[in-house]
Amino acid sequence: MYRVPGSLGPHPKRKAPRRPAEAGAKDETHLRLVRQCPCLACGAEPAEAAHVRYSDALRDKVNPGTGARPADRWTVPLCPACHRVGHDCQHSGNERVWWEQHRIDPLDVAKRLWEASDRLRRQHQQTTFIVEAMTAIVRSARRSRVQP
Repeated sequence: MYRVPGSLGPHPKRKAPRRPAEAGAKDETHLRLVRQCPCLACGAEPAEAAHVRYSDALRDKVNPGTGARPADRWTVPLCPACHRVGHDCQHSGNERVWWEQHRIDPLDVAKRLWEASDRLRRQHQQTTFIVEAMTAIVRSARRSRVQP
């Protein structure tokens, strides 16, 4: 319910204004494509779609907070060990530090994966072609890791 300024309670006929949904907020097809790529950290397969949680103002990326997932456009492929199961995994501590230790910019990779996925799907390309293009992005990112 929407609270009328200066009143004691919510306005009975108005709802709170909704924030417009971010592009790529929920996109199961994109997640399926990401899962078909090799792990960004170690190259293993199969991969899971790992949401990058930390914020980055330069990329207009906001952490949605505890218990909420970032938009699906901010995902990268990680194997279960690198994502959530291993002793030293993405979710075991400070995520930004984890990515810095791997010398990978996950937000850049997620952005490139989303752009390729979105563009190629709009062009009605075959799934195998889209996955090959996204896999090439992941392999390129693994080869050209940021130098310390």
